[in-house]
Amino acid sequence: MSKSYTGLTTNGVTELTLQEEGGNIGTQTIVWDSTQGTIDQVIGAIPDYWKAGYDTIKQLQIGTSCTSIGSYAFNFCTGFTGPLVIPDSVTSIGSYSFNYCYDSNNDTGFSGDLVIPDSVTSIGSYSFYYCYKMEGTLTIGNSVTTIGSGAFAYNSFSGDLVIPNSVTSMGEDAFADNTNAFTGSLTLSQNPSFTAIPRRAFINTPFTGTLNIPDNITTIDFQSFGATNFSTIVIPDSITYIGTALSFSSNTGLTTVYTACPASSWDSGAINSGVGNAFSGCDNLTNIYVHADQLASYDAAWRADQSVAAGATVSTWTNYPNIP
Repeated sequence: MSKSYTGLTTNGVTELTLQEEGGNIGTQTIVWDSTQGTIDQVIGAIPDYWKAGYDTIKQLQIGTSCTSIGSYAFNFCTGFTGPLVIPDSVTSIGSYSFNYCYDSNNDTGFSGDLVIPDSVTSIGSYSFYYCYKMEGTLTIGNSVTTIGSGAFAYNSFSGDLVIPNSVTSMGEDAFADNTNAFTGSLTLSQNPSFTAIPRRAFINTPFTGTLNIPDNITTIDFQSFGATNFSTIVIPDSITYIGTALSFSSNTGLTTVYTACPASSWDSGAINSGVGNAFSGCDNLTNIYVHADQLASYDAAWRADQSVAAGATVSTWTNYPNIP
């Protein structure tokens, strides 16, 4: 069998790889320092901790031979600039893989859009935590099943956020504290296995418009939608538990809530802890519409327990399940 060489030329240097005839191992993953010309490369999966803490690395090209990005692979690599392109050969992104790829002193880091290709099935915890200069859109591929804790926290992505229907689980703080990001709408996964919104999942992220919680969701944990900016929230009858400690609090844009779940679904323990309840700080909330079968239980005691704004009315959701 004959042999052939394949290679990629970078900064005038060609890295040659011996290849069997008919083989297709894909291109190398290459990192280099644009000022000193230092080049390093790896073929195949990017190892755990491969370049963790290397602040001299300026550029990255992930080759098509890459099938996975290891945990901590580029953790605290603060020298990167320009877009991050993940090829569709990658199937998993490890925890802390691109954690804190941002230079706070110079306000530089990966920028532009981020596309998680359809080939990826799992996104590890804190994998893109504090990649603060990514100010374009975020696209999450349709094969992702798990999004780890803090995976996209402290970022600046713009526009809408769609959690694809392939997602079955999400960790705490997954999209938390994106105070300058996602000023559009939020669409949640409707996968039957995706049943819980974890604590602080979207806190301090200023979405707008209507939040439609799909009927596959049974649990909304505490602080999950605190300090977002939805104008309308729709809660289905599938909900059995709402951890009310600030779960929808400080939504200054919130004016209307539709709820079909029983009042008993709303945890009442938080008011005794002094941290505030579901609608604490929602000063512009004026209308709460309740499924007719549940209306009687949404009484003055419930309003006080959930810190509903004075003057807000609770009335029957007459055109259930539709909203105007």
